[in-house]
Amino acid sequence: MDEEKEEGVSSRVKNVTNYGIDTGLNGILENHPGWISYRDSLRSHIDEQKFEAEKNRIFAETNEASRSGKFASEYLMWKHVYEQIAKVVASGKVFDDFGNEVILNKSLEERASNGFFVGGARRELSEQTELDKKIGAFNELYDLMKKGDYAQRMPELAEAAATIQDAGMLNAAVDILKYHGLIDGRKYSIIKDSIKEKADGVYETALTKIEEYSSKPVQKAAAAILGIFGVGILIATKTAITGGVIGTLPSSSSFIAIGLMIVSLIWMWKAFKSK
Repeated sequence: MDEEKEEGVSSRVKNVTNYGIDTGLNGILENHPGWISYRDSLRSHIDEQKFEAEKNRIFAETNEASRSGKFASEYLMWKHVYEQIAKVVASGKVFDDFGNEVILNKSLEERASNGFFVGGARRELSEQTELDKKIGAFNELYDLMKKGDYAQRMPELAEAAATIQDAGMLNAAVDILKYHGLIDGRKYSIIKDSIKEKADGVYETALTKIEEYSSKPVQKAAAAILGIFGVGILIATKTAITGGVIGTLPSSSSFIAIGLMIVSLIWMWKAFKSK
């Protein structure tokens, strides 16, 4: 019976630990979405020795808190363990040198906050942060477009989302090459600038396409409203159509109605032509 209980606790520890690690990694990927394609690699750069030390500390502190009656239930105790593991992983505290240097940009952040080359480091960090935001947003857009037939209906937007997603993968790849000394600083900067320029260009193109796609339904609706309004005025001015006197409108009303109908037809033609 004791053995079964021990196995149950061991299984719970394993599950909660893995869940906490996954949640912590998700937190990192939210801020560094270019590494989504390298998720398995990200996990492999958790330093086992550092992680075990942190995990043991978390469990020791949790057990002490549990004995003092801090947790109202066993569920809340395990929830606390999970949250603490996720927190320590998301902080980058348990990563090896590669993880801290390449994935989390720790040295870049340090250089951006102090040192002789603060300006350049801050600019590089700002550009990286901006690129990460675009990659993250278009990763979500890419996933959204895969859930329906949006890619077929909006191919330019789908292509833009895929291109920026690729930019994230390439951005991470060049960081890996630099870390291992396979490219020099000059080539690294050239490639990084090229990736950024490509992503910026595609981003602007995507925004233009989103504006175009979103304006089509509005343009069609406006054209229809103008057309209906024009017909309404025309009917109101022709008493013979209604069989009675509707009211007296200015003689120019017919010209206004015809004008509205022409504008409506032009808008409808443009909207369908650009489809």
